[in-house]
Amino acid sequence: VPVLLGPPLPRNDRGDEEYEEWCCAILILFKPWRELSDLKSPFESWTAAFEQYSFSKKARNIMKNIHIENECRDARQTYNQLCTTN
Repeated sequence: VPVLLGPPLPRNDRGDEEYEEWCCAILILFKPWRELSDLKSPFESWTAAFEQYSFSKKARNIMKNIHIENECRDARQTYNQLCTTN
């Protein structure tokens, strides 16, 4: 699983606004581009551009792994909270 350095990626499971940010981040990572217009048209949402693009199987697997990593991080935080309250 590739582990990205820097701030965490937005989540795709925390509401529409964060999903839009997640779509933007994923397109930047996986869709070849040189200019912003290569990623989406000026009046298109990031979500619409994401849903239109056909990602490779490898990219889809990495996206799935990113989601699983987020779920594991959530579980670790929940477990740590339980341990500190008991």
